[in-house]
Amino acid sequence: MSDDVEKQSEHKDKPEVKRALNGSEIAVVLDEASLVGARIDKIYQDTYDTLVLELYQPPAKHYLVINFSAYSHLYVKSEHPKKYTKSLRFKELLTAKIKGARIITIDYSPYDRSVVFHVKRQDEEYRLVVLLWARASNGYLCDDTWRILDAFYRKKDGAEARALTSYLVQRAESSSHQCLDMTFSPINDSLNEAVKAYYCKEEVTKSEPWLDELRLLKARYTEALAKQVSEETLMERWHQVEERFFTQSFVEHQAYQKAWQAHQQERQTFFARAKQEKQRLIALEKKIALLEKKIAQEQNRFISVKKERLSPTFLRFKVEDWQILVGRNAKENDLLLRRYSRGLDYWLHAHQVAGGFVLIKYQKGAPLLDSVLQCALALAHYYSKARQQTEVEVIFTQVNALKRTKILGKVEVLRAKTLLYRYDRAFIERILAEYQAEF
Repeated sequence: MSDDVEKQSEHKDKPEVKRALNGSEIAVVLDEASLVGARIDKIYQDTYDTLVLELYQPPAKHYLVINFSAYSHLYVKSEHPKKYTKSLRFKELLTAKIKGARIITIDYSPYDRSVVFHVKRQDEEYRLVVLLWARASNGYLCDDTWRILDAFYRKKDGAEARALTSYLVQRAESSSHQCLDMTFSPINDSLNEAVKAYYCKEEVTKSEPWLDELRLLKARYTEALAKQVSEETLMERWHQVEERFFTQSFVEHQAYQKAWQAHQQERQTFFARAKQEKQRLIALEKKIALLEKKIAQEQNRFISVKKERLSPTFLRFKVEDWQILVGRNAKENDLLLRRYSRGLDYWLHAHQVAGGFVLIKYQKGAPLLDSVLQCALALAHYYSKARQQTEVEVIFTQVNALKRTKILGKVEVLRAKTLLYRYDRAFIERILAEYQAEF
């Protein structure tokens, strides 16, 4: 019995194996992100294996994180802590060539771990090729004729060019490859959220010991600083030495000369030591100030990483295995549509009245149940300004028929149906009491 418990505890203590994304996961993450049409505002390269693109797609910014390490992956997040590191070669090239460009199309397939971003700035077109091939990962910036301008990793004897050529040859045959199952479990029906939470967790686990180490170092310096002798104390000691010397009486002049020489030598030694102590004191104060700044930066980064993993604030209902998500204000509506919706999800909103977005998550191969639609209509009426009306018209369409505007939480409806809903107080009270689910 005790052996079983020990084995279980050992299994729990084992760290989770870090892994790279497969083609299916990359395709789903990019489907959820909907980055076509986004503008590339800035490019960051905080580490030697990670590239971050700051994208603006009205009305919000996104940060596309691309990692070229052995655990290659990509995901989208809403915030990115700014780091002031020296500029690196590939990042500078991207800034010069594609900063301000728009993403025209994105080519990717669930059968291959590669992504091609077609970007255009004025009359210039470029292709940003991302190969997430674990240890063979690399990124390329090419012109519209596939000529390589530069690579993220430069290899010996032009090996990076041969890798891209091999990719272009095999590109047409990618559909014959095996489509792997997803290893990540979606969070709130979003695989991007699961991937982000997993790799952000890695950042958090790296930040915590680094913060502890910085704090310990600061404590040591502070303790050393407390033991340092101040300049005032040193001067008091020297005045005491001088007072002792000048209160002495000498009978012979030769004895006085020897004592005076010894006193002068002691004076030089004393002030040389005092100068060293002062320099050491200044150096310790500088080190402590620098450590305090580093700790503050790391804490801000730690907070921003944890903030990325906070649960959303909108409401979630579950009706007969169908999920219904409800936004209650402009910010929640925008978050709902931007991060938690996909093209085939059903969208409802009170017609010509301010109110919350209601999403019914699409289920492949399952027709939408009338009971689920009635619940969504009731929620669209309840979370709108027309709550006091007994009848209200509700717009019903799919997310792919919506176009976001520059105004937060507002959309343009390209095609839709209008359904009439009659208020039933007992029905909405039952929905709120029985069907609301937690994240």
